[in-house]
Amino acid sequence: MELILAILFGVVCGSIPAVVGAIMEELEVGMIGFVASSVSALFFGLYGAIPVCTLFALYILRHSRTKRFTRTRMGEVIPFPIEKARRATGLS
Repeated sequence: MELILAILFGVVCGSIPAVVGAIMEELEVGMIGFVASSVSALFFGLYGAIPVCTLFALYILRHSRTKRFTRTRMGEVIPFPIEKARRATGLS
């Protein structure tokens, strides 16, 4: 019975980094957080699942925020008309 509760705690706590990762476009890290939280819940119970869940969720939030405002990412978000004009005229 304790093993079933540990798996349940791990899945519930692991779903938090998975959902945060899916929302912030960091699904790979979210799935790693899900697995790590589930495994730590098997070994340490709720005392292991909650810190791992929190750390992965904070890492995803911090990493996605820094990735969002890099120079190359900003060029994808804001299309510059001068680039469209150069491509249309063939001037590189």
